[in-house]
Parts: sequence; C-alpha cells; structure tokens
Amino acid sequence: MIVNSRLGIAAPQTHQRPQLASLSRLSWRRVKQAPVIDDLIWRLPVLALFLVGMLVYDRWRHGAEGKRAAEYGLLLACGLVGAGVGFTQDQISIRVSPDYFVYGKGIERGPNFERDVSFLGTYAGLVAGMVLGGCLLLTNQPRKTRAQHTSRALFRLAVPRTLVPALLFVPLGLLIAPHTPLRDQIGRNLLSPEETERFLLVWGMHIGLYAGAALGLAWALIASWRRRAVIEAAEVEPTSSDPD
Repeated sequence: MIVNSRLGIAAPQTHQRPQLASLSRLSWRRVKQAPVIDDLIWRLPVLALFLVGMLVYDRWRHGAEGKRAAEYGLLLACGLVGAGVGFTQDQISIRVSPDYFVYGKGIERGPNFERDVSFLGTYAGLVAGMVLGGCLLLTNQPRKTRAQHTSRALFRLAVPRTLVPALLFVPLGLLIAPHTPLRDQIGRNLLSPEETERFLLVWGMHIGLYAGAALGLAWALIASWRRRAVIEAAEVEPTSSDPD
C-alpha cells in the first residue's frame, strides 16, 4: 500500500516492470514503443526511388558505359544477404527470449509483436548489408595504378569473409554474456532468473554476431584492396618471347 501522509489516503501499489531503454547505457527508465513500422517502412520506397533516379541519371549521362547498375546490383545483393541474416537471427531470438525485444529494443508486446520483430531484424540486416556493399565500392574506386574488381567478384570475395567470422563469434558472445554486469542489473530490476538467462543468451548471440561481422568487414576490405594490387601486378608483368 502507498499512503499519502497529507490526505491519509491509501492506494493500492502496482508493480510494473520498467523497460530497458538502452543496453549500452543500462538505463531502466520506460521508453516509448520502438518506431518499427510507422517510422521505418516509408524509408524503403524512398531508398528505392533514390536508386532508380540515380540509375536513370547514370544511363542518361553515360549511356551504355554507365556503371551504376552493376554497383547498385552489388548494394542490393549485399542488402538481401544482410536482410536474410537479420530475419533469421531475430526469428531464433524471439523464440528464446521475447523479453529481449520488449526491454532491449522497446517493441511493445501485442498482436503484431512477432511481425514487428521480423521487420526490425530484416530492416536492420538490409541496412547493414548495404553498408557493407558501400564500403566495398569505396575500396574499388578507379585508380590509375590499380585494376578494379567486377561487382560480382566483390560480392564473392566479401560475403563469405564477413559471414564466417560473424557466425564464429556467436559462441564467444554466448560465453561472455553471463559474466557481464548486465546480468545482475537485469535480474534485480526486470526479469526472473530463467528470463534473465534467456535474455543474456540472445544478447550474447547478437553481440558476438556484430563483433564478428565488424572484423569480417575489415578482412573483406583489406582483401579487396590487396587483390586489386595483385591483379595490377599480373597485368603489367612483362612477358618475354626471347628463348632462354
């Protein structure tokens, strides 16, 4: 019971678990619902219109010599791979710990809960994949002293080098998660012991995947740049037709 000392009125005490606003800041204040559908869905057609506009401009400016189509094809392919990874990861995560998305992502539990989680994972993976593609294109810019990769070669070079470390780091995240300060704070303020264990499993899986993907991206960019040098060396290497 909560007693108002001035009025002498007793009111029933209600217990409501606060939402976790930010995992990185370990904040327990309540947050508004995550902008999953209303604030994000409009960005996809805007992005599509932008890319189509750039393709039309490139075709008008450079004709058949334009390279935007191949470059945007790489962006789209990397984005689709990322969307698939994000969707799959969150489908596994929501079955292990729905609380991770309620308290960690601010998604309100309701009739559209699973749909919102699926969209959020797909959208985040799409953006991450397109960022990967953009970084690859930056390292593949024309240089007088270096040959360029084709977009298909970039995709084949980068995607395995990013995905493999991402998957390999998931077990590392699972091992680290139970030993973080997050465990005690969540268990004391938010969730039951079993719910806390499940929350940390999902959190560790996500952290491991992100860390591995970041290292894999660095590996892919370095490999892309170095292989441009190898291609150049092979092309400029003189060949002699004189008999030994």
